[in-house]
Amino acid sequence: MIRKPIYLFFVICVTSGFLTVLGSMLGNALGKTGLFVGAIVGGLIGIAIAGLIAHRFGIIDHESYVPTTNRWNDRLSYCRGDCG
Repeated sequence: MIRKPIYLFFVICVTSGFLTVLGSMLGNALGKTGLFVGAIVGGLIGIAIAGLIAHRFGIIDHESYVPTTNRWNDRLSYCRGDCG
């Protein structure tokens, strides 16, 4: 099963790299600060989209893609009583 980590590596690198460059090009219209902010925002969006793509193609399973949502719901249901 060495193929899945290799596919995941390439999906994340290509997607986040492309959106980082795109974000920096769009941010460049706002000046030097916009260039860096656009690159950071584009990279973060690229990582999220890469995770979605990897999940859709079966490279990662559902539990690996959405663990924080389940934990957040558990915390919310736990604190609905009297949590202070």
